Amino acid sequence: MPRLVLLACLLLAGAVSRAAALGEGVAVSTASTQLSPSVNLIGKFDWEVDASGWSRCLDMVWRAAGAGSDRINFVPTHHWLPASGSAAASNTIGAFCHMHHTPSGANACSPWSDALIAEFRRAMAVCFTEAMRQGLTVYVRPHLDDGTANGAWRNGLLLRPEAKHAGFRRGAGAAGRLASSLRSMRPSPRRRCWAGSALPPSHARARPTSYADIMLAPLADALRDALAAAAGEGVLRTLPGRARPAPRTRRAAPPGRGTQGEMSATVMRFASEWGGLVEGLRARVGGAHADVLLGVGLNFNRLDDTTSVAKTYDSSRLSWLMWQLGAERSAGDVPPIDGDGVRRLLGEQLDFVGISAYAPYTGPGMALNEFESAAFMFADEMRSLLGIDVAALVASGRLELQYSEFGLGGGGAYSGTQARARAARRGRAHPRRWRAPCVARSPAEVALRPFFGIYGAYAPGSDPWALPANRAFLREFYFKAIAWLAAWRAAANRPAAPARASDPNSRTYRVSSCFIWSMASWDVLGVHPESSSDRGSYRDPVIADAVATYNRRVVAAQGGAAVGGGGGRGALPAAGK
Repeated sequence: MPRLVLLACLLLAGAVSRAAALGEGVAVSTASTQLSPSVNLIGKFDWEVDASGWSRCLDMVWRAAGAGSDRINFVPTHHWLPASGSAAASNTIGAFCHMHHTPSGANACSPWSDALIAEFRRAMAVCFTEAMRQGLTVYVRPHLDDGTANGAWRNGLLLRPEAKHAGFRRGAGAAGRLASSLRSMRPSPRRRCWAGSALPPSHARARPTSYADIMLAPLADALRDALAAAAGEGVLRTLPGRARPAPRTRRAAPPGRGTQGEMSATVMRFASEWGGLVEGLRARVGGAHADVLLGVGLNFNRLDDTTSVAKTYDSSRLSWLMWQLGAERSAGDVPPIDGDGVRRLLGEQLDFVGISAYAPYTGPGMALNEFESAAFMFADEMRSLLGIDVAALVASGRLELQYSEFGLGGGGAYSGTQARARAARRGRAHPRRWRAPCVARSPAEVALRPFFGIYGAYAPGSDPWALPANRAFLREFYFKAIAWLAAWRAAANRPAAPARASDPNSRTYRVSSCFIWSMASWDVLGVHPESSSDRGSYRDPVIADAVATYNRRVVAAQGGAAVGGGGGRGALPAAGK
């Protein structure tokens, strides 16, 4: 499959050296799985190309290339507004919007236009092409986030991919923008962008458009244009096991707490509608230069969920238990699960399924097979709900299983930095920087909720890894993840019938790709601009060096060429602009 398409003292130097030794010490093979970076694009400010030809997207690609992997996960994100004035009141869509900066520096979510869609397509083509120049296989996993700053989770959103909703305006005027006063790169759960029970006037007047129009079509066109450009430059490369390059794209929009990969309701309840788009998307990208592989993104559990859009979950163990057990399955009058459609999607139409791998861990001393918990939970729900044997599909090679989001966030609540922000507004300071209510206070708390993190620009006062025990567990987690991903056995040496094993080092599910969530406090590679500031960084040089060393060895074992660009080993990648 191709690849088009991841302190300055003696003690730190010693730690980095030991990390490199760890990356070099594990045995790798052609069957090992890389630990790859992501490029998260939240709004226009991330993908737009300036007059000099630079964009934040390009900057993230160059940083990500330093991770040594030959694949990269793009997460372009658009936004929805609920059908009523409060996101907590509806799991249906009232309008689409794009996030951008106002002249005052605030964030706003405004309707789309022909000109904006064309600009999005061109900007993504520029970034995809640069990734291919760097020797990277392109994965595209679009997301649809809550545009109200209410922090609603998309997993229960009833999105129909071709259904028309408000949110399109002819021309590129900026009138009627919806100011949101977001203070971080992800929405907070308790603020509102507007009051009342109707859409803002700018959206109520806008003509209807669909998710396919604003996301799927322009991304397919961008991939097509990037493939043609890369082929013309002679930079397309083929990955081991395939005859020609293969960019990979995910059709559904994505995580928990805001990113598709975790859009279970739309896939489970409108599977036939998604299936009807598969061949059209393949044809739109075209097969002149590469094979196009398509898939969907789901959460690791709560597949039968239509309530999560209306709820945010605090950090109590009771809330987590209710969330984990799926105590609230469906909300009100919702369409039934399209079982036949889901079976066709996974068994016949798609090439891969990606899941957000945020199942809980036991904490320090964890066993390697705990990394499979997300796969087991996903497969168990698919079997109980629909009778689909995910293990058999993966073992047969018919369907790839990917971890489309992976890592530890270190947060203690869904609201991320909101507790710290509220305290700051009241003139209060936390006595210890890791004691802020939003920060996990122990490795056990980090392990229980990997999907909780700290959003916004890096600040030492809200860094969960400033607590030495948390930092130690973070490094243990990644060192063990490398060992787990490296040790997958070739097909001839695997058990014929996958089953949950008691051996703590056993492997059941082949995870073909694993992508770190490279944003906020999950961003141990320092890919996202806000992950670093003049006050420090979430980038962990020990982990980043071990990951890069390991990935380069796997790429070499698989017959690939070295990936270009990015920062040098152990160095913070250049910040660009």
